[in-house]
Amino acid sequence: MVGGTVVESNQFTPSGGTFSQQQPNQMVRLPDGRMINPGLVASFYTHGYPQSYVDMMISSEVKNA
Repeated sequence: MVGGTVVESNQFTPSGGTFSQQQPNQMVRLPDGRMINPGLVASFYTHGYPQSYVDMMISSEVKNA
């Protein structure tokens, strides 16, 4: 939908912290190198928003990644 490659990343507990993740996050690295959370994008479709609003939220997420 937005292009990019799926990569595994410890987004919530980067190395050096007190906590550690048991499983890495599945993130999408965009062509320009920024990463977005595809679960967040998928959740935009579960609230009954009109497609135009979902499109706006996805665009905003990709621009602010």
